[in-house]
Amino acid sequence: MPFLIAILLGKEGTRMTGGVIVSTIRYGKPSITNIEPELGRSIFHTILSTPKPDHEKLGQQADEILRQFLEADEKRNHTGSDSWAL
Repeated sequence: MPFLIAILLGKEGTRMTGGVIVSTIRYGKPSITNIEPELGRSIFHTILSTPKPDHEKLGQQADEILRQFLEADEKRNHTGSDSWAL
């Protein structure tokens, strides 16, 4: 019902285009200045102590998964099965 009222009243962020109702929802951006100091320190400590990703290892894992997927796809094409089981 509030959505219908927004249409009837012409509320900002709601418009009708070609018979289709388009609505936008606006969210406020959170501000880090409004949190407790200890929580802020904890957040920054977590961010700074997180290890950097090993892109080479992640790339190798992605290549292996892709290889398995392509093998399963090739097997599926030869057997005529609809299953994607590896």
